[in-house]
Amino acid sequence: MKVCQALLVVVLAGSAWITTAAELPRLYTAAKRASEIDPAATEHPEIGFTFTDPKTGKPADIQHAVVDTSVPAQGRLVIWLMDHSPGLFDRIASYGLHGIQVSYANRWFGALKPEVRDSGDVLGRIRLEAATGEDFSPLVTIPKADGLQERARQFLLWLDREHPEGNWGQFLTAARGDLRWEKVTIAGISHGATTAARFAMHQPVDRVVMFSGPRDNTETWQGGPSATAARRFFGFTHVLDGGWAADHYCRSWQLLRMHECGPVVNVDESQPPYGNTRRLITNCDVGGNASRAHSGVIPGGAACKDSAGALVHEPVWRYLFMHPVDETGAGVPLDADCAMERQASHGVAPTGQAHSITDLVDGPVEVREVAAGFTFTEGPATARNGDIFFTDIPQEKIHVWRAATGGIDTWLEKTDKINGLFFRPDGTLVGCQMGAGRRVVSIDPTTKAITPLAERFDGKRFNAPNDLVIDAHGGVWFTDPAYGRTPEEKELSEEAVYWIAADGSSVRKVADGFRRPGPPHAFHHRPRSRVHPAHEGERRAVRNSH
Repeated sequence: MKVCQALLVVVLAGSAWITTAAELPRLYTAAKRASEIDPAATEHPEIGFTFTDPKTGKPADIQHAVVDTSVPAQGRLVIWLMDHSPGLFDRIASYGLHGIQVSYANRWFGALKPEVRDSGDVLGRIRLEAATGEDFSPLVTIPKADGLQERARQFLLWLDREHPEGNWGQFLTAARGDLRWEKVTIAGISHGATTAARFAMHQPVDRVVMFSGPRDNTETWQGGPSATAARRFFGFTHVLDGGWAADHYCRSWQLLRMHECGPVVNVDESQPPYGNTRRLITNCDVGGNASRAHSGVIPGGAACKDSAGALVHEPVWRYLFMHPVDETGAGVPLDADCAMERQASHGVAPTGQAHSITDLVDGPVEVREVAAGFTFTEGPATARNGDIFFTDIPQEKIHVWRAATGGIDTWLEKTDKINGLFFRPDGTLVGCQMGAGRRVVSIDPTTKAITPLAERFDGKRFNAPNDLVIDAHGGVWFTDPAYGRTPEEKELSEEAVYWIAADGSSVRKVADGFRRPGPPHAFHHRPRSRVHPAHEGERRAVRNSH
């Protein structure tokens, strides 16, 4: 039978490979279950990792591969660490890259209690064990056969054996015992982006592409030594993504030293090569939907389109995967609008920032732990007798450390998520309620009765009062970012700084034009913050009173 360039679909042991009778150059795709490739692969139901979806009964360990042999080959392999993205794989292939998506033991989040997960040195260790199959964490047991590294090797061995037309063997070492990582781009979105960064810090790779990530904002591994140079990390996120709005991504990018390759660039206001930077953002229209913003930075239904229906970020995707790693922009200082306090609290800081309290205080300093077991502490305020009051926001409690005894008491419960605290000269405690009340309140030190000081501005509820200071005249200055508020919940369009008169007779806006006041959080390419001229003298009075 004579076949003239007719397309055939060959099904081999559960894999589909598009080919032609004469193996003509074209796009090839394959899919195969990891459990069918490697007999050593096992399930780990204790961390929710199984070969079959328990809800649908469908296979949950299918892996995907793509290559387009009609495109000049780049000799580089992309390993994708999230669910298969056909749109992204089409583009990877069109650039002349090979691509694989692997199934590995990464479903461990649900097995961790929040107090364990966020304790400061947990997530990075588990990510590294899930990637390598080596023992980095006492909380999970992930053998080599179920880690990313071995799953990728086994998949390449299978592809090279079953589909040699793809030339997959070029990404394996001569002994075929490992990958040639110098030819590998490790990439992912969200959880996958974070694991990609963690793995690349351990194993040198050619490039790291991070969509909507990395996160792990409670940890500092991003600032540790990295086997992969900073210029090889590329990031892209939408500014409405919760991880960007809360500074998790910009913090990780700076800890990874990506600022050494240029500033944050809004791709909607720039053209390739975007100043050769590594930090890209977009504010394209996603209808104010943070979930769509999170997933819309890769090709797919959530991605932004122009009036003709074309995806607007095609140049960005090509840049992320294809821009020469040796072409970098000029380094810039750390961005003051990106909060790094979570990093500093764990004792590892980027260049130019304090590494510990001993860097900030003159003379000998002894740091000792006086209590533990809290969820998220904030707002320390010292009473006249030396007692230190502080808050645990998620637990809605105010605790006090007793100067006389060194003990800890719970002073008040059901605080409506009070954050910042400050004492007035008369001993009254003033606090910022971030919960449902969205207000600044005073608390009687004897009866503990709560009295609102400010609940609204121009008839609209505040966003989430965060921190405060009381000036020498008794005026209360407080910040009002929108932590935890969806766009629909916000009544005030701006996040600003307000002042409450000492007698409570008035509330004034004293500074605006920025995002995330106190500490400022990132919403780049915005007007500089401004202090209203009428309050400049008051601002100086506060500064001079402390």
